[in-house]
Amino acid sequence: MQAVVIGTLALIPLVFLPLTEDMFIPIKWTLLVSGSLAVLFLWAIRLAQKGEVHITVSKATIGFGALFVFSLVTLFVASKNRIEAILDPFGPATWISLTLLVVCCTHSFGDRSKRALSWIMLLTASIIAISSILSHLDLLKTVAPTVAFLAARSWTPLGNITALPWLALVLVPILIKEGDDALKRRDAILLICVFLVAVILVASVSFYALLPAGERISLPFVEGWRVMTQSWSAPIQAIFGVGIENYMSAFAQGRSTALNTSALWNIRFGQGSSLLFHLATTMGLSGLLGLLLLSRSFLSPRNSPLFIALLLAPPSIPLLSFITGVALVTSAQEKLLTIRIPSHLSWMRPAAVLVVMAAAGSGIYLAGRALVSELTFMNSLQARASGDGKTTYELQIAALDLNPWSTRIHLAFSQINFDLANAIARSANKQTVNEQDRQTITTLIQQAIREAKIATNIAPQNILAWENLALLYQNLTNVAQGADQWAVAAYQRAIILDPTNPLLRVSFATLLGNLGDTDNAFTQFQNAAALKPDYALAHYSLAKIYRERQQYLPEALSLVAALRSVSKRTEDEAQVETELETAKTHLTDQERAQIDQLLGIPTQDTASQLTSPIPDNPPQLKPKLELPSESSPGALPQR
Repeated sequence: MQAVVIGTLALIPLVFLPLTEDMFIPIKWTLLVSGSLAVLFLWAIRLAQKGEVHITVSKATIGFGALFVFSLVTLFVASKNRIEAILDPFGPATWISLTLLVVCCTHSFGDRSKRALSWIMLLTASIIAISSILSHLDLLKTVAPTVAFLAARSWTPLGNITALPWLALVLVPILIKEGDDALKRRDAILLICVFLVAVILVASVSFYALLPAGERISLPFVEGWRVMTQSWSAPIQAIFGVGIENYMSAFAQGRSTALNTSALWNIRFGQGSSLLFHLATTMGLSGLLGLLLLSRSFLSPRNSPLFIALLLAPPSIPLLSFITGVALVTSAQEKLLTIRIPSHLSWMRPAAVLVVMAAAGSGIYLAGRALVSELTFMNSLQARASGDGKTTYELQIAALDLNPWSTRIHLAFSQINFDLANAIARSANKQTVNEQDRQTITTLIQQAIREAKIATNIAPQNILAWENLALLYQNLTNVAQGADQWAVAAYQRAIILDPTNPLLRVSFATLLGNLGDTDNAFTQFQNAAALKPDYALAHYSLAKIYRERQQYLPEALSLVAALRSVSKRTEDEAQVETELETAKTHLTDQERAQIDQLLGIPTQDTASQLTSPIPDNPPQLKPKLELPSESSPGALPQR
């Protein structure tokens, strides 16, 4: 059992699988769950053989156990898509797995096992640190030039480069403990090894600090705090959170407009800036309480770095595995409970074993399906990249059969259905559309809408699902009757879910403008410019409306704002300059002087572009398709 635990905790930070879209989280999570289920299986065998099992009670077991219990409560109170929540890397499956590791194994970890675990963790951390340093120096790319992901200087087996400095902090108690042991034993070799590990970890943190800010992307703490406090606006959410799988939704509704002035303005974060903020948002005060109970294990002066890391480090399964390992090594066993089955109730042994094995088997089955679904989905993406639409379609159906609760796969399948319909429609536009093509296009569009609506149904707070539905309807305005009004309704819902996103406003305004509703389009462009003052496209679009209204001074002012924000030395900049010169011909001398004065103010290159988020050439079909009422955004999806 000790070997299983040590192997699991050592491999989680190192393992990655390029055969899934996210090469880190699925395989690390699956390994964690599998390792804990293996421990449960061995625990059941011991029960069958000896008729008794031991359960460790410590501060760590209470902390992990509390997080598991509170996550279960949140699952039933706040989560809409409960299977997706269970499969979340910070959902109930993770917390029960960590609980099992410490409950079943702490009592069996003697000094020898603890020392073995300590040095294996230090070895694992050294490998991670060295690989991160080599990646920063571009040496990994040199060794394996054909491996695309190694080209990134921020690549690390941890999966999240921002977790790297916290890794060093987590291992400080182990380094101190092993250093003390080496001094007491007067073991020079051991002391040198401890020193080398410390140097390697410090060096990796130093190289991390040298990375450009753009390669160390993380949600600022002030934004994480704001998202957390905003999510507590309703009493139920304050206590139980927004739902384990709904952090992105909380982020979209709680983020500040100040984020729009940074390079992070168009990133939707799916995890909090720290584990504390993440759990306090998704699980509310109950999650915060569970984490504080766990942190009690590390209140001693020697473990204080671990206490800090537990609360402030970013959410990371590898870091949790290291924290669990340190807990096994340093936490004191407070109580050992022995559960015995009396000899006169010996029939209960096989019954108990069957129950435990059934639970383990169910867990393995669910985790296996989820991982195979990820592998199948990745194969579909590779087929799509190679232009094989048929294989892409079939593989995504297979991925959905394995994991029908995945919002992400439903969205991808919706998009592939639309892309196939779009390809047929564009091909048909070159000639007369025959009845077979119309029927195929109709079927694909209905499937695209159905999958998009399934995504909004299983994840009603997911902004990506509503944005996808709105964009899908918008692309169908020249193909299907009623799609324009459906798009308006979907955009209105999306804006409610993500009120500070300027890109959504511009997309909605573009739709309204194409529908001839210039006044409301103008309002949405104004909202976008107010939300992101350096958004060149919003100002440029306002300038076009002012030009149509023959309001030349506001047009020129909007073009100046666009010129100050647009990428320098580009065709976009030249285009805005040309239009500004034309607008200035309609101004008085005093107004031109005002514009020239504004142009003299120094600006910074914000790398903003005039590219519309909406495709310039959506598909067209005449006569338009008549879709059933089930295709509207308000109707429930039908399978």
